[in-house]
Amino acid sequence: MSHILVAGSSSRFLGLIPPKPNVFSYNFDSHLITDLTKNQQIKKIISGGAYKYIYNCIWTEDDKIYFYPLENNYNMPVLISNNSKYFTTITEDKYEINLKQVILDLSDDNDDDDYNEFRMKDIFGNAVGLFFWMKNGNLFNLNFNLGFKQVKTLQSKIITRFGTGIMSDRYCIKNDKCESFLCGESKDLKEIKIENQDPIFFGCYNTETDIIITKENKLFKKSNDVFHYKSSLFEKESKVVDLKCGYRHSVILLENQSIYAFGFNSLYQCGVFNYTSGENIDEPTKLTIPLKLPILSIQCTSRGTCIVCKDEIIFIGEVVESEINKTKRISTSNLEDNNYFNAVACGPWHYIVYKKNEKISKSLEYFTNNLGKRNVKLTDVVVYFE
Repeated sequence: MSHILVAGSSSRFLGLIPPKPNVFSYNFDSHLITDLTKNQQIKKIISGGAYKYIYNCIWTEDDKIYFYPLENNYNMPVLISNNSKYFTTITEDKYEINLKQVILDLSDDNDDDDYNEFRMKDIFGNAVGLFFWMKNGNLFNLNFNLGFKQVKTLQSKIITRFGTGIMSDRYCIKNDKCESFLCGESKDLKEIKIENQDPIFFGCYNTETDIIITKENKLFKKSNDVFHYKSSLFEKESKVVDLKCGYRHSVILLENQSIYAFGFNSLYQCGVFNYTSGENIDEPTKLTIPLKLPILSIQCTSRGTCIVCKDEIIFIGEVVESEINKTKRISTSNLEDNNYFNAVACGPWHYIVYKKNEKISKSLEYFTNNLGKRNVKLTDVVVYFE
């Protein structure tokens, strides 16, 4: 069985009460994994929401999507009731999302020969919903206020880039026509135009601030509905490979394994410790804390930053016990059961550290349940047996 480690002041949202705020709770949360069979492997955990909504979502290797809303979430019972054909009740607080039915109902032109129509590329979450990005480029959104919809632009439904923020109700997309758009929770898409620049990374704050990094490695920050260029030291250092945003801070990972951060530094979440806590870091500043390379990923909570390395996971800001120990490190190996952790899901005020499946395989159940009678070439099929 997969193990999950929960840390942070909001462990109560996962059925755990830590000994005191912002201190690790080294309990394994069986609630999220009780109903996974021994052959189901975790591909990704998505943990999100803010204030009105707190949720966790498990995406398994056989492309099942399990949704765990917090009990008494605002409007969630109504949402599930109104969209009952898309939710299968497993327990009173666990549901399976029937994404295939969502796609069949909402897609304009279902293609019986499109092998990738029901194959998931990735899942994202923000303050008000989940986003399901399919391998054929289609993007579907479960908005907790509005229900399911397909996200598409006037010129194309093929989405090539996506970005949001863990505490934001906004998101950005880019289509296969090289057009970029910003969308609020219930607003129409608004085209993003930056002259002579090609946006490729997007991030959104809780406030009306959005961050863009272009193919040319330039940083732009939105204020008063206009994206303004912001010079940065990383611009000529190395190519940006990832951008993550918290409540009001941004973390940037470069190809050369350098990390830069800027924005709110209230809990030293930018990794800059020679500032008074609470001061903003206006310029992207390189993290100088020692790291065991390679870096696998970066993540953000509201006021926290997480760096996942091959041999350890480093937490900055939230979940750190005191100002004296400004970082918290845990080994990715768990010697008691020969297990190890290799991934982190960030919620609004907590982390979930877990082991994801690293096998490049698809189960027979995946093809049976998701492809049905669709035409599949035998060369496309890889079946893995435990």
